[in-house]
Amino acid sequence: MPQDALYRARELRARGDLAGARRAFARAGDGAGPTAEGAWLELARMELGCGDPRAAREALAEHDRRFGAASPLALEAAGLSLRAAREAGDRDAADRIAREIVRRWPDAAQATVARQWLAERGLGND
Repeated sequence: MPQDALYRARELRARGDLAGARRAFARAGDGAGPTAEGAWLELARMELGCGDPRAAREALAEHDRRFGAASPLALEAAGLSLRAAREAGDRDAADRIAREIVRRWPDAAQATVARQWLAERGLGND
């Protein structure tokens, strides 16, 4: 069950067993519905917290492949993608993601972060 795998992933992460948590998050993400979708985002957050934006981007790519840009958690995924791209030093991807956030969700908190990124880069929000 995805929910059981998600609980297990959280437990393993809390114990410091990151490899086990990664496997459990992936198992939870193999399911369907909001639990599976959220598992990929939790995995991405964990990877960012561990200083591994590459692994976070892999989890986010899997989320996008499985759930798409129209998913209920698309805004959260986009915000995490922006952070991961920035932390990976991929400015072109960060610029693209920031513009998409501003265009699709102009009133969201993530849009404020996106606008700040674009302003720092001298790109405005065009």
